[in-house]
Amino acid sequence: MALTYFKTSIGGYFFDVTFNENYTFENQITPHPVQSGANINDHVYQQPVQISFDIGMSDCLKSYKTGQFTGASSRSAAAFQILYKLWKNATPLEIDSNINGSVIKYYNMLVKNIAVTKDKTTHNAIKATVSLQQIIVTNAVSVSVVSANSQVTDSSGTGSKYAIPSAANTVGGRTIGQGLKDILGG
Repeated sequence: MALTYFKTSIGGYFFDVTFNENYTFENQITPHPVQSGANINDHVYQQPVQISFDIGMSDCLKSYKTGQFTGASSRSAAAFQILYKLWKNATPLEIDSNINGSVIKYYNMLVKNIAVTKDKTTHNAIKATVSLQQIIVTNAVSVSVVSANSQVTDSSGTGSKYAIPSAANTVGGRTIGQGLKDILGG
């Protein structure tokens, strides 16, 4: 049996080390009662996937993918410039991940934030936390709505006609609906 090593990438960029990866899959579930026997998935909305990576880049190592972190004074500076550009331009990314041997691709991921740590250990390196959030993309659909109870207007086109209770519907000698007649001017 041949094993293939798959390294997680952020938009096709492979960083020297990924200290940890955090994946958040969340459903928004209705807090309202649901009728027994109802299709429960009509009351659940999947939230965008969120992924967070703690990554590191060293100027002392060779790139996993040749020529990937060039064009700056060092590999760590190039890595920061790339992350900054992805954040600033809101570039939709594809994230390839390997969670316990299960390779999953996430599409339409945007860099939500970058937190860079500068300390005595990062003189020739960079440590950063990169948080991404999925943008949910959908296609617009045109829908025609036809009501079974269309609003009725009189011939003058001045507005809707309302059904006013008859005089037989009285409480305490006052006709129910009299207040409505007063409001509508009838």
